[in-house]
Amino acid sequence: MPFSQSFLSEEQLLCSICLDVFDNPVSTPCGHSFCMTCIGHYWDSVKHCQCPLCKQTFKRKPDLHINRTLREITEQFKCMKGNPGASGGDGADRDAEEGGTTQEPVGSTLRPGQLPGYLLDEMKQRLTRHRAHRNSLASQNETWSEQTLNTDSTSDTQPPGFARQVSLRRYTLSGAADAMKVRLCPKHHRNLELFCRSDVECICVECGQTEHQSHDITCAEKEWQSHKMKIAITENEIQEMTKQRMEKVEEIKQSLVDIKMLSEHEVQCSMQLFGALISSLERSQAGLLEVTEINRRSAEHQAELMIRELEQEITELRRRSTALAKLAQTENYITGLKGYSDVSTPKTMKDWTGVSLTCDLGTKTIYTSVCQLLEQFKEELQKVPPAFCLSVSANQSPVKSHPKVKRMQEYS
Repeated sequence: MPFSQSFLSEEQLLCSICLDVFDNPVSTPCGHSFCMTCIGHYWDSVKHCQCPLCKQTFKRKPDLHINRTLREITEQFKCMKGNPGASGGDGADRDAEEGGTTQEPVGSTLRPGQLPGYLLDEMKQRLTRHRAHRNSLASQNETWSEQTLNTDSTSDTQPPGFARQVSLRRYTLSGAADAMKVRLCPKHHRNLELFCRSDVECICVECGQTEHQSHDITCAEKEWQSHKMKIAITENEIQEMTKQRMEKVEEIKQSLVDIKMLSEHEVQCSMQLFGALISSLERSQAGLLEVTEINRRSAEHQAELMIRELEQEITELRRRSTALAKLAQTENYITGLKGYSDVSTPKTMKDWTGVSLTCDLGTKTIYTSVCQLLEQFKEELQKVPPAFCLSVSANQSPVKSHPKVKRMQEYS
C-alpha cells in the first residue's frame, strides 16, 4: 500500500527546539512545524521574529494555528509508544508481535482522530526498525572510535559500509539545525580536525593518512590558537605603527604652522627693510616676496601630500586592525585560518622615521644680494653730507636693530 510505505518516521514528528514529539504542533509561514509553546518561548527570547531552522525573518509575529491533522498523528504516535495495545486491542498486539497485521472488522467505523489498523502496524514496525538501526549505528560508532584512538590504522580497518553511513550526517548537541553547519571533508565526509601547513588547508584524518601523509600536519584547533597569538602580536604592532604615524601627522602640522609664522615674519621684515631703500631695493623686495611665496606654497603642497599619504596608511592600518579584531573573535578555525592569510601580510608602507618638512624658504641668496645693496647704499651714504647721514642713520636705526638685520649681517 503506497501510503503506508511512505509514512512519517519518528524524526519527522520531532520538534526541532525541544527534540521531542510535537505537542500542539503549529506551522510557520515558511512551512516548518514546532510545538506551540516552544516557538512562543523562542520568539519571546530573540530580538527579531524568525524561523529557528531557515532563519527567515517575519515583519510581525505570525498568528499561528494548531495543525489538527499533524496533532492527531502525533497523539496516535504517542499512544502507540506509551500503550501499544490501546489503539489496536489485544488481538492487534498479538498480531504485531507475531509479525502480522491488524485486521479491521468488516463494516466497522473509526472514531474521529483514530488511524486505520494497518497504519498503526506500519508505524510500529518502522519505529522498531528505526530504534534498532539507531542503536546499531551507536554501537558501531563507539567501537570504531575506540579503534581509532588505540591504533594508527588506515581506512581499511573500518567496518564495511560503516564509513558511508556515519559520514552522511553529523549531529551536534545543539540539534540538527546546527549540525548542518559543520564543515566536512568533501572527499571522506569527516570532520576537518587537522591542518596541513604545507598546503595551508584543513583536512580530515583520512586525508592526513593518504595524500597529505608526507606533509607537515598538526591539530587544526592548536594551529588556530597559535595564529590567534600571532594576530594579537600583529594587532599591537599595527596600533604602534598607527600611533607613530598620528604623531608624525601632528609634527608635520606643527611644522606647517611654524612655516606659516616664519613666512609672515619674513614678509614683515622684508617690508621694513625694503621700505627704507625704496627704489634701489624694490626689485629685490619683489624677488624675495615671490621666492618666499613659492617656497611656502611648495611646503604646503609637500605637507598636504605627506599628510594624505599618512592618512591613507592610517586608514589601511585601521582597516586591518578591525579585520584582525573580528577575526580574533571567531571560533571557527577554518574561517579564521582562511581569513588570516588575507590580512596577516601587510602592504609595503613607507618608513617615516627620517621624514620631516623643511623650514628653509630659500631666501639666503636674496639676502646676500640685499647685503651687497646695503653696502652700496652705505657707500652712497658716505657721499651724503653728515647732517643728512645722521638723519638717515637715525631713521634707519629701528631697521638695523631688527633681529632679521643681524641675520643679514651674518650672510654678508
